[in-house]
Amino acid sequence: MLKVLIIDDEKAARDLLVHYFQTYFPKVKDIQTTDGIFKAIPIIEQHQPDVIFLDIQMPTASGMDLFNLLKDKKPSVIITTAFENYAIKAIKHDVHDYLLKPIDIQEFISSVNKILSSKDAPTTSGTAKNSTKRIALHGQKEINYVEENTIKYIISDRAYSTVYIEDNKSYVVTKSLGKFEEILDKNIFYRIHRSYIVNLKKIAKIVKKDGGLVHMEDDKTFKIASQKRNILISKMN
Repeated sequence: MLKVLIIDDEKAARDLLVHYFQTYFPKVKDIQTTDGIFKAIPIIEQHQPDVIFLDIQMPTASGMDLFNLLKDKKPSVIITTAFENYAIKAIKHDVHDYLLKPIDIQEFISSVNKILSSKDAPTTSGTAKNSTKRIALHGQKEINYVEENTIKYIISDRAYSTVYIEDNKSYVVTKSLGKFEEILDKNIFYRIHRSYIVNLKKIAKIVKKDGGLVHMEDDKTFKIASQKRNILISKMN
């Protein structure tokens, strides 16, 4: 099962994440916490966590300093901060996710589910990795199978999602965006907003005004969540 380390100089922030795990992932028992980067190093050496929740602005050292100290150890890192201006630096360090405080519960759940999914995923051969993946779209009356790379974007509507693919086809499915995040290729698809996942290869342009807008190749327009904008631009470069 997942081994977790939470690094944050605020006890309330550490306790909140522990509470989230206890509430939504009760099977995760191995949770270590600390209030500083240098205190974290021996914990990482001894416990070898699978994922680190990392605050950025702390009194003794910046959270970014941790990446220089990890050396060959490569746990997944989820940034937790009140500041969005570290997003591009975080992307360069290949962080798993970037959660803005106050942390949205659904984003927390989705992020942890992606970690669990990748941890449990079987190793594939080079041949399988290069093949085109097919996605099963479960509707109320039928299951449709589509090539992953034909998906343009997915729009959430509470318990349902509408998947839009090429040739102006769409499918209403009984699967949340969080579940799609787990199965779709994260190098191609990105959740730009609580309600939208888009195919990065089908973005025509990004408009920075009005908080940020994405224009797709088919002229569909989506709003970008403020904490996602810099990450999206970095992914497109």
